[in-house]
Amino acid sequence: MRRIRIWDYEEIARNLSPVYDQVPDSAMRPGETNSEWRLRMLLRDLQALAADPEILVAAYDPRVPIADDLINDFDAHLELAAARVGEGLISNDASEKCRAILGKISEMTQRHKPALWTNEALLTRPEWLEVRKLAREALKAMGYELEPPPPRSM
Repeated sequence: MRRIRIWDYEEIARNLSPVYDQVPDSAMRPGETNSEWRLRMLLRDLQALAADPEILVAAYDPRVPIADDLINDFDAHLELAAARVGEGLISNDASEKCRAILGKISEMTQRHKPALWTNEALLTRPEWLEVRKLAREALKAMGYELEPPPPRSM
């Protein structure tokens, strides 16, 4: 499978408002297959999860609860992409590394601590540092370097 261009910086740059109703560069691009779109959405989520927390916060509309939104998207996109392991969309190793992220998230969820899901927690909690580490490992397993989300891109 060809390498996926994760961010369309020009489209994202046209999103000048600090608040927005449609996430830029999240629809299928012309010529992009459904499988490529699914992989790109998973890669966007992994890049966001792996990013330094200040960069992650800048990537989101300030009205959005970042942790909840990102984890929900990641879970959905992983399920869509992982179903395509047989197509070569992602390797078994990369899929397992992504599942390790979900395992960490599940562990955090089972604690029933709302304080883990705030923007402040993203910036300061060691649990989120571990999520970032796991996301970077998953990106590496998929053959991608860290390419954090641009401002107003998520």
